[in-house]
Amino acid sequence: MIDGVGQAIRCLNQQGYFVFVVTNQGGVGLGLMSQADLDRIHEKLVSHVRRCGGVIHQIKVCTHKPKAGCACRKPKPGMLLELAEEYDLDLGESYMVGDRSIDIEAGKNAGTKTIFIGSSAEAPPDVDLVSQSLAEAVELLFGLEE
Repeated sequence: MIDGVGQAIRCLNQQGYFVFVVTNQGGVGLGLMSQADLDRIHEKLVSHVRRCGGVIHQIKVCTHKPKAGCACRKPKPGMLLELAEEYDLDLGESYMVGDRSIDIEAGKNAGTKTIFIGSSAEAPPDVDLVSQSLAEAVELLFGLEE
């Protein structure tokens, strides 16, 4: 697990934010990984965050093959739009956080604010915030420490 993520998610929860994981996992569609293997990885992530006092409310996964043309695979906003409807979220007041340009593009396509985790040199040009880590982003946004 990336250091500080569990505590950062706990801080987000304390600020009233729902936390979701939205991920492309084309390896399942390509047969490189089983759904059961992916489920075990996600269970480990959820357990780690829970031990830190945080909650991941849902994990939304696109397991289609990369070139399947589905509406859910990032950078398309399908998974984000589904979560917004299911949880009655205001996407304009929501954040999409990611370490790849397709994450930021998916957030922009859904109408969210965006946070790129990485260096400024790697960040997409239209991102709202660049941070070295989720913990740092939470501190910048809310003045909170892990």
